[in-house]
Amino acid sequence: MRWIVCDPFRKGRARRQAYSWAAGRLGVTQPRLNDLLRGKADKFSLDALIGLSARAGLAVKLDIRKVA
Repeated sequence: MRWIVCDPFRKGRARRQAYSWAAGRLGVTQPRLNDLLRGKADKFSLDALIGLSARAGLAVKLDIRKVA
């Protein structure tokens, strides 16, 4: 699940905004931003990734269904 939440950050990497500006906007350090952009989801808790997504203007939707 962490990988799914982390994936939009990886894909957005092509925009290449200044690391210091992006890190400041997300409230993380540049090394943490680098981990995020490289898809190292295992270094983040799910709560942290959801918080980062919200700060980046992304919506997270969780769909839980009963297995048939």
